[in-house]
Amino acid sequence: MSPSDASDSAVLPEYLLDSVSLLSKKWHPAIVRCLADTTGCSFSDIEDRLDGVSAKVLTDALSELQAYEIIERREVSQSPLRVSYTLTERGEELNEVIASLADWGETHLAAPATERVVLVAEDNPRVNEMHTTWLEEEYTVRTASDGEETLRRLDSDVGVVVLDRRMPGPSGDEVLDWIRSQQYDIRVVMATSEDVDLDLLDMRFDDYLTRSSVDWRN
Repeated sequence: MSPSDASDSAVLPEYLLDSVSLLSKKWHPAIVRCLADTTGCSFSDIEDRLDGVSAKVLTDALSELQAYEIIERREVSQSPLRVSYTLTERGEELNEVIASLADWGETHLAAPATERVVLVAEDNPRVNEMHTTWLEEEYTVRTASDGEETLRRLDSDVGVVVLDRRMPGPSGDEVLDWIRSQQYDIRVVMATSEDVDLDLLDMRFDDYLTRSSVDWRN
């Protein structure tokens, strides 16, 4: 096998490593994306758009991209000196590669959106249904009709519990005590049709609502 054949069959050919090295430099892809779909940008325009880049680092990056014929520097005027940077044809092709990498990263590497789960614990089916209708467009809603089912449906994914204070089985008060004993990071909204009483002073809920309270979603 000739040296040329060995190079062609390499798992990581030299030109691929060179391409990766070029794109791995922090500001190179950013500059290419900054210049994409423009008729040209001045040095100060690029500096303003790339938050955190120093003038020296930007100067060096622009010079290197010019050496690779990825960008072109043109003098717009000499007195005062004004220059404009644009992508070359080679730069336009590289921009498509960078855009594809960005799409791939968004699909496969981006952290998934955190699911927001609300558990509605209420023994009245109509109230359960009402809360679910209010919330399901913005949250994942779980429902429970008594204390036992509430405890079974509770886990660390739940962010908020709307808790009927007087539901069957373990009461809402007892479920609240259990949630706090487990040290779950869960907000508890205690809901009831009863009048407020002095027992509430010792209860560790985040909000207390009566049946007449208006939309508590915010």
